[in-house]
Amino acid sequence: MKAILAILAIALPCLAQPPAKPAKPPDYKKLAQTRVTGVFDSISKEADFTRATKDLTTLLDELIAYAPDGETDAFREADFGLRLVTQLSQLTNGRVDLLTYLRANPELAQALVFQIQQEDKIAGVYGLLDKLRKKHGTELNKLASLTAAVCVVHDQPLVDQVNENTSKAADPVQIFDFFKSHQGSMHFPLTSMPPELLIFVVNTTASIDDLNWALNKYAGDARVNRRYSEVHYDKAYFRGQAEKKVTVAGFNLPSILKNGGVCADQSYFAQQVGKAIGIPTAGISGRNASMAHAWVGFFEVVTEKPRWNFDAGHYEGYENVRGSTLDPQTRQTIPDSALCLIADTSISGAANRRAAIAMTDASLRLAAIQKSKLPFPPTGETVIPIRNPARHADIAARLELLEAGLRKSPALAQGWNLISSSATELSLKDKQHWATVLDTLCGAKNPDFSLAILTAMIQTIPNIKDQDTFWSSLFGTYQKRPDLAAEIRFCQGGMWEKSGDKGKAWVCYEDVFKRFPNEGPFAVDAAQRCEKLMKDGGKNEGASALYAALWPRMERPGASIAPEFKQQSNWYRVGRLYASSLEAEGNLPMAESVKKQLDR
Repeated sequence: MKAILAILAIALPCLAQPPAKPAKPPDYKKLAQTRVTGVFDSISKEADFTRATKDLTTLLDELIAYAPDGETDAFREADFGLRLVTQLSQLTNGRVDLLTYLRANPELAQALVFQIQQEDKIAGVYGLLDKLRKKHGTELNKLASLTAAVCVVHDQPLVDQVNENTSKAADPVQIFDFFKSHQGSMHFPLTSMPPELLIFVVNTTASIDDLNWALNKYAGDARVNRRYSEVHYDKAYFRGQAEKKVTVAGFNLPSILKNGGVCADQSYFAQQVGKAIGIPTAGISGRNASMAHAWVGFFEVVTEKPRWNFDAGHYEGYENVRGSTLDPQTRQTIPDSALCLIADTSISGAANRRAAIAMTDASLRLAAIQKSKLPFPPTGETVIPIRNPARHADIAARLELLEAGLRKSPALAQGWNLISSSATELSLKDKQHWATVLDTLCGAKNPDFSLAILTAMIQTIPNIKDQDTFWSSLFGTYQKRPDLAAEIRFCQGGMWEKSGDKGKAWVCYEDVFKRFPNEGPFAVDAAQRCEKLMKDGGKNEGASALYAALWPRMERPGASIAPEFKQQSNWYRVGRLYASSLEAEGNLPMAESVKKQLDR
């Protein structure tokens, strides 16, 4: 009995012990912040940017290897530190001073550091920042987005070539001062608009006098579309009967309004007026037409939904033609669909946008590690706790990081473009997964942009049957957008033509011009492809019958449309092809009859 009691006396205290609490998960964000702060402190003492870059690269590598993909805040903190140190290390003077200034102005630092892209001239960006801070000091932190936008757009001289006229941007400090001084008159608040949108405001090439003129005349009137039509068309110049009046009088905003111009001048006027009153605008140029045309896009919010409006100057004959514009920051051509995606940056939140950029950077870093075959994952003593299983340097891990970022902010075009550029590495299962992710996150809101990404993926599928299945499925998905459905079928025809199956290619092309004769430019292109297939098959005659059947299906431009735009319509273009084919076949009377109808 005594033995039993003795055993119980030992066992009972153990049984009474409460269960051990599970270990508290690591605070990855705090760990990253502490390490970044430590590196910044060391720079202030030693100015060793090489070592700092190495230390922060190691921190990012550790997060890539061991942090869960949901810890996007930690990635954002680490990437911010690495971006800032890497950018400042490229400067020759004032690096530590700028670091001290940016640490004291954190919102400005975050806005600028994450807005900078690889195409930017770092010396120009930070040189301009230095000029602005010497004049405005800590005030820049209150206008962080505006400051970041001005610095990345005007890191090098900005010039607009509007046909024969050249318009050079004013001094960037003066441009900043204009917007700062007139904050209360801007249509959209400069303090809340993200830099991704503000770059389409501050990229003005109008003079400061012109900006003040436009602001005084149009403040409070957000109808940018009306500004386009206010400029009357200089028909005498277009027809070669006279010099362009605005060029003779002097190229500036009041002169354009008074003397008129052609579509490029109309677009330029509307753009610059929009920018002067704080509305993001972009000049859009036509694509896949026999004659260039320019219209304007502008940002607006309709029933609390942000969007880009492309209606101004988007005349009949161009209604279903998608266009392109120039990215003010990278100076590269981008499709107008990318602007639609950028609109959503106004609602995604700064922290989420920056997290998406950081996760994209992490994916790119992992790709570099994979390509260089560097040792990975990191071993030994690490700042980030080692967990198993660790990520490895492979495509699966890169996609995992990328998806985590895009789910934070689907408005990041760079992230989606990275998927597109990695398409050859994706398995069919990967592509099916990303097609679903793309459709879920931005397919319904931005179908044009989504299709561009999907097209790049589908065209890398090596198996023709699998690719055909993908095209057919996509065709069914886009039935609500006949112009996009026509593009899909046209691409499908191109696939069969490339593979050597001209019969199936013909069926796809024929489907385009029979079902979608007035939906964008693809009907004309498809008919020309069929004509080429006929000639490749030794049938040098018969094209006229093809165009004879197609031409009546084309909508004839209305009587009110100007001749210069009538020529862009599918009806006119097919009519010209019809007349040419008749001439080639020797049917000159009929060809002349068609030409008369075109010129009537």
